[in-house]
Amino acid sequence: MRCEIEITRPFERCIKALKKKYPHVKADLEGVFPKLRENPEAGDCIPGFEERVWKLRVASRDIKKG
Repeated sequence: MRCEIEITRPFERCIKALKKKYPHVKADLEGVFPKLRENPEAGDCIPGFEERVWKLRVASRDIKKG
């Protein structure tokens, strides 16, 4: 299955804002992209989007909780 990962401007703005509080957020996200290319259906399907949109939790090195 071919997978295309698209990073939108609003997402980039959110990451920029999060970077102030969580300095490693970009590095944490970069580790997720290869996993998504291997398995595009990783995570949970969001209902109402005809199984075309998935959400995936990403661990943060800056937060020491689960």
